Amino acid sequence: PLTAQAATEDQLVFFAEPAATFGDIDDASLTLSAARSDGGALPAWLRFDPEARTFLGTPGNGDVGSLGLQVTATDSAGAAVSAGFQVSVANVNDAPLLHTDLTPTLPAIAEDDTGNAGSTVADLIVDGSITDPDGTAVEALAVSAGDHSLGRWHYRVGAGDWTAFDFEANVGKALLLDAGDRVRFVPAADFNG
Repeated sequence: PLTAQAATEDQLVFFAEPAATFGDIDDASLTLSAARSDGGALPAWLRFDPEARTFLGTPGNGDVGSLGLQVTATDSAGAAVSAGFQVSVANVNDAPLLHTDLTPTLPAIAEDDTGNAGSTVADLIVDGSITDPDGTAVEALAVSAGDHSLGRWHYRVGAGDWTAFDFEANVGKALLLDAGDRVRFVPAADFNG
């Protein structure tokens, strides 16, 4: 058997089949080929160069796991022998994706309403607007900037008190709010729009 190989998702992998793996005392002209262990074609991300005896490719998120491969040497008379090995592709943590075509909306509030209940972060996140290639996306909101010109933006963590976002004092920082935390807009006096 050939040596097991390790690869990492989204990173170029290169490995060679040792020249001494195959030999034929009657025929020195061996033709090499590579396939999956079950005889199927190599995955689209992986290429085999039979002349150089090398594998090259970049596995993606869908390629994470173990992959059985085999290299087959065939002589000019058609006699063949195969050696198998495993390639283990390690996962990397992919960032969640925000689908901006799905826009969250705060509910309407009355003019001069300074005591509105706001919305939970979970209510603001449109179903399906956040996906995670590695599994289930966590519904949370990172707030890093805002506009207080027409009123004040507030947040409440759990059952705590309402707190105004302080965007000016926290430039370059983000506040992470979980699904159950709340956000609200308190309009300036006589603001209507």
